[in-house]
Amino acid sequence: MKAKNEYLSDQEIVKGLIARNDKITHYFFWVECEKVFSYVIRKLYLSHPSKELLRESMIRDLYIELMANNAKVLRGFKYGSKLTTWLTVVAYRFFIKKRDAELNELSHKPETVGIEILKDSSNEEYEILDAKKIVDRVLEAMPNQEYAYIIRKRKLEKCSYNQLAIDLNKSVNYLYNLMREAWAMFVDTYYQIEDDYE
Repeated sequence: MKAKNEYLSDQEIVKGLIARNDKITHYFFWVECEKVFSYVIRKLYLSHPSKELLRESMIRDLYIELMANNAKVLRGFKYGSKLTTWLTVVAYRFFIKKRDAELNELSHKPETVGIEILKDSSNEEYEILDAKKIVDRVLEAMPNQEYAYIIRKRKLEKCSYNQLAIDLNKSVNYLYNLMREAWAMFVDTYYQIEDDYE
């Protein structure tokens, strides 16, 4: 690799990445792409508690995406723009898709918990009341009551993301991130409560 103050062309970087050159890979993701990840974090993960850990995770995930199937995505770069400009678009789309998939998965976890609870009971009316009590108890026990409020509005009152964003004076992107964190806290709180009763 060239000295630190020497410029690496996009062709050299792509070639080095495909060859899995460790120095070029590190240089590209940690130096050249600093603004790329800062942009994606700012747009999609504003409230994440640890930006540095998030950046490491994002680099790993994006690297895997670029290099999968003999670097199919990376080989799709046709040098019509700067590599970092192209990667900003690729990264933004990739992490939106990943975030939405995570939200979808997390949004089903409490329902799965409810189904497991319902399977343990025999009387249908009792089952519904019991599940509702458990959900209420979990929401009340959550350490962050803003998260509990968001879950209550979205899932129990069926409030749309757009309406809830207006009510809370937040962007929809910011709210998506809060919802993901809220579901994670809901599930953690449920299992803590479950442990307390065992």
